[in-house]
Amino acid sequence: MSLLSILETILIGPLKLVFEMVFTLSYQLTGNPGLSIVFLSLVMNLLVLPLYKRADAMQERARDVEAKLSAGGSLELTAKASPAQAEAVLSSLAGVKSQTLLGQTEDTARFSITTDGDIREPLFYAFAESHLPLLELRPRKASLEEVFLDLTDEDDAVAAQAAALFQTPEREEAVHDDGRL
Repeated sequence: MSLLSILETILIGPLKLVFEMVFTLSYQLTGNPGLSIVFLSLVMNLLVLPLYKRADAMQERARDVEAKLSAGGSLELTAKASPAQAEAVLSSLAGVKSQTLLGQTEDTARFSITTDGDIREPLFYAFAESHLPLLELRPRKASLEEVFLDLTDEDDAVAAQAAALFQTPEREEAVHDDGRL
C-alpha cells in the first residue's frame, strides 16, 4: 500500500464522504445546487471554526513571546549612587512599575526597571536633580532564558529572581564581541 493510498483512506476519503453527504442532504432539501454549495460552505466553516480559534490563540501567544523578547517598557540603568539613593529616586517617579537591583560597585548601582511608557527624559531629570549622574541608560531586551522562564513558570517572582541571576556583570563580561562565551 502506498503513502498516497493510505492518505486517501485515512484523511481524504472520510472528508469526501462528509462533503458528499452534506451536499446531497442540502440538495434534497432545497432542490437548488447553488444553495446546496452555500450550505456546504457554511457547514465546513462551522466544522473548521475550532481550528481557526486555535490558530488565533497560537498567533496571540507568538505575539506575546515577541513582545517579551523585545521587552518593551523595560530599561536598564547604571547610576553613580548607592542602591538606596537610586531606589529612592526610582520610587519617586510616576510610571516606574518595578525595579530590580542587578548589581553594584563601591559607587554605582545597576537596575532593571519596568515602566508604563517612555519615561527616559523624566528619569534623566530626576537623577540630575538628585545630583546622581546616570552613567548608562538603555532599553533592556529580555534574554531567551527570561522568556523561557516566563512562559514555563506561573510564579513571576521566581522568574524575576532567576532572570536576575542570568544578568550578572561577570556573565556579560564573559561574552565576546561575536556573542560566544
